Amino acid sequence: MGTPDLRGTYGTFSFYTDDPIASSGLVEGGQVIPVQVENSRVMASLIGPDNSFRKDHPAAMEPFSVAVDPLESVAKFTVQDHEFVLREGEWSDWIRVEFQLIPFFGNVKGICRFYLKQVHPRFQLYVSPINIDPAEPALPISTPSSYSRFLTDEVGEFHTQGIAEDTKALSDGVLDDKEYLQQARTVLTEHRRIFDKEFAKFNHGVFFFYFSSLDLNSHMFWRLMDPQHPEYDAMLADQNGSAIANFYQQIDQVLGEVLRRLDDRTTLLVLSDHGFAPYYRSFNLNTWLLNHGYIKLKNGAASDSSAPLANVDWTETRAYGLGLNGLYLNLRGRESNGIVDPGTQADSLMAELRAKLLSVQDPKSKQQVITRVDLAAEAYQGPYARSGPDMLVGYNRGYRAGWQTILGSFPAEELEDNSNPWSGDHCMDYTLVPGVLLSNRKIAANAPALTDIAPTILAEFGIVKAQGMIGQSVFQSVASQ
Repeated sequence: MGTPDLRGTYGTFSFYTDDPIASSGLVEGGQVIPVQVENSRVMASLIGPDNSFRKDHPAAMEPFSVAVDPLESVAKFTVQDHEFVLREGEWSDWIRVEFQLIPFFGNVKGICRFYLKQVHPRFQLYVSPINIDPAEPALPISTPSSYSRFLTDEVGEFHTQGIAEDTKALSDGVLDDKEYLQQARTVLTEHRRIFDKEFAKFNHGVFFFYFSSLDLNSHMFWRLMDPQHPEYDAMLADQNGSAIANFYQQIDQVLGEVLRRLDDRTTLLVLSDHGFAPYYRSFNLNTWLLNHGYIKLKNGAASDSSAPLANVDWTETRAYGLGLNGLYLNLRGRESNGIVDPGTQADSLMAELRAKLLSVQDPKSKQQVITRVDLAAEAYQGPYARSGPDMLVGYNRGYRAGWQTILGSFPAEELEDNSNPWSGDHCMDYTLVPGVLLSNRKIAANAPALTDIAPTILAEFGIVKAQGMIGQSVFQSVASQ
């Protein structure tokens, strides 16, 4: 999580098209690039990392060409020394691309996949974010640094960016459900290939593996298994409504293989750090704060739904929202223009905000929008407890902070339907989306928590947990501790 693509982003796709009505330029998570089909050929460039060796740090570019068959839905690609043919609706294998930063040396290598979405009547080509090449990484992506090279030798190329599934391309409509699922299944296939190779070698110690498929695809396909969701489509549900269940079945197969190999001296933990819930409606916290007088705008300024905290008069603003669940006070001595005194004034303001937020009701559903508001002092311990938000907003099932408000913007409405394919979520009241803990040993703890996992693993090896570490082994009852 957080491993960037070669451009240093969380993943930036490219979409090449000659459609004159397509909006060109940056979109969330990608870039739409206009091209022309001339003499049955498309000339374009892959966009690489910023070249810090050149003035103004322009992005490194590498040209590629596409020879389009004038009659058939097929095209031939030439990318550096690679040549390959794709039919419409077909994905390429991983293609290695080298970006030259300095002539003769200083090159960096990445890998990407091409998807020929359409040939006729319009040319449409999706190119995945350019991943750091695990065989020759431009920066270390494993520990030891040689491990990613070793893994490539064993299983072939694989996604290296932190979130491999391109959820933004689906949200932007660049990929449809079927096309996105093809990519998502490739990600799981890669994970299975790595898991099968590495687990076969495991004899003692600790073996950990993370599968991303359940999380990312539950986010994207909840809408197709929930008729109450604003984005539910009966026709699409007939086609892909079982997507989440199918991914669960594949992970169950992995678990079955693991169980067959276990002996009576081996402990198995199957963990999800959260559950899932529908995301029907967005609550725009900053809009609510503005409407209730906690945020003030500069005289004559209008609220802005795009720019972060635009036109805010900080000399009159007492609280603001940032992030999925964060609520901050404009504290004197911390914020550059803070006006809220730490101590009694801050405590009084937080109590007021908590009471008002808990009373917010959705006029559409008549449901309580926010079911929990925690103070940082209540939720966190340790030296960094006050380094984050002052308050944590816990949304009811079905609700979440809106996409724009999490960046500090002011959408027009306090509450609005979620029309994004990202339709399931868990950034809510944590008691309403509990995680999962399964084991081949009896769990004695009555209410296991995420903070118990590290002490549990340490206890399995007879290691005393560090002073100040929260939690206990889940295999010990409270009485025995």
